Amino acid sequence: MALGFGAYRVSIQSAAHKKALMKALDQHIALIDTSTNYTNGDSETLVGECLSQHVHRPIIVSKVGYVQGPNLKYMQELNNEGRALSNLVKLSEHLWHSLHPDYIRQQLELSLKRLKLNCIDYYLLHNPEYFFHLQGANQENYYRQLEISLSCLEELAQLGLIKHYGISSNTFVVKNSEANYTNLLKVLDIVETRQLKHFKMIQFPMNLIERGALTPIYQGKNLIEVAKDHDLLTLANRPLNAFENNQLIRLAIYPQVELSRQPFKQAISQLRKVWAQQESDELEEVPLIKQILEIWDKQKSIDAIEQIFYAHLFPFITQVYGRDLNPDESSVFFDWFDLACSYARQNMTNTALDLEKSLYERGTLTIKDFPQFQLNAIKQYQQWGVDFVLVGMKNEQYVEELKCLF
Repeated sequence: MALGFGAYRVSIQSAAHKKALMKALDQHIALIDTSTNYTNGDSETLVGECLSQHVHRPIIVSKVGYVQGPNLKYMQELNNEGRALSNLVKLSEHLWHSLHPDYIRQQLELSLKRLKLNCIDYYLLHNPEYFFHLQGANQENYYRQLEISLSCLEELAQLGLIKHYGISSNTFVVKNSEANYTNLLKVLDIVETRQLKHFKMIQFPMNLIERGALTPIYQGKNLIEVAKDHDLLTLANRPLNAFENNQLIRLAIYPQVELSRQPFKQAISQLRKVWAQQESDELEEVPLIKQILEIWDKQKSIDAIEQIFYAHLFPFITQVYGRDLNPDESSVFFDWFDLACSYARQNMTNTALDLEKSLYERGTLTIKDFPQFQLNAIKQYQQWGVDFVLVGMKNEQYVEELKCLF
């Protein structure tokens, strides 16, 4: 097993992200995983920039399928030409999905430019199970679409634009009775029938809670065993972010620090002053503020905090001020945001401590090589036979902590 740099949330816009990736390259990270849609293409751009400045050359994986951000414009251009129209999934106004060969070719061209490469090592269909959101979609026409998309990737491999390709699917590991299940054996039937010689990789979620990849649903074998039988590389994503009962559980323990609520008090006091100059009712009676005050320090993920602050609180504050805030004015509210993140880490840690104890008692977790829960969890996956574990490393501290597993 080797560790891979998961580039889901990194961006060329962040100096910290660039330092983290360069440090990972210094440590000879084996693989970098990105996608056309990660940070609207800025993830691929960051990877390309760092690769161009470093001598180490890891395996590069990118993915295609999501249509969001700038890709909506590119898809619209294709549609205006009468291309990529079939099986276009529109989940919302701002989130579409497509496996169409026209879209794949267009996205690969953009990926190569951003990555500053002439050829990508592995190009994967990204969560093709979104196909099941189409009206009338079923297992039969799902594999028909996969055959078309995989055949397109085979052509691109023969042209030398990609070395290999594969599928990244969350539903490789769900129960085979679920409607959107992706059956690896059926995919391999397509590979054999169409003589798709460059199909070489699958990616799927796997962690201490979500262990579907270990369930023997393929004639007595599990997903990883079947992949090995067919010489496919296996990539596990979300190794430290588990979902159980639709709730995110972070499989990591953070250093405990004493938290002061002073930044929160200062932020509310400042917002109350500006509010009182315009409104007669109390700030705390505004439904949005009332709700935020009840939940801001009880969250168990940074995602949730970012959603609360960036999608709701910060726009509300801008509305109250009637203009964009200058750095001095906004600093007090970002201090509150930082405090909320600290509370979230504390809450995640409390949950993880209980979970760690339970996992050892049940025998699911047996590795005790490191003092950190998260390192033992990642090392455990080595026992499960996966080839690469993808971990997000947004700052140099994460890289330093994980380098013992590179």
